[in-house]
Amino acid sequence: MYTVTDTLRDAKQKRLMSIKERYRALNRKQNSGANRLHALNTDQVADLRALKALQQTARSMQVRPFDSASIVKFVFATATPVIVILASMLLF
Repeated sequence: MYTVTDTLRDAKQKRLMSIKERYRALNRKQNSGANRLHALNTDQVADLRALKALQQTARSMQVRPFDSASIVKFVFATATPVIVILASMLLF
């Protein structure tokens, strides 16, 4: 589990760093004007919005291979046949 978590954490950090580099490249291209939206053309604004969306997606990436919701789903999926078997044994 630790290996998977470390791998996922590293992938998340690499993705965030690449997004940060793309922001820097856009800033360099616009001579620091990328922070002022009125100084950008529509393509550059679209690029900034896409980068922001990508950054939000990358930040929300899980770094653990499971979460509480997936554990609950697994337990219920596993327990359902056991409950049916136990109920049939008690009734018959």
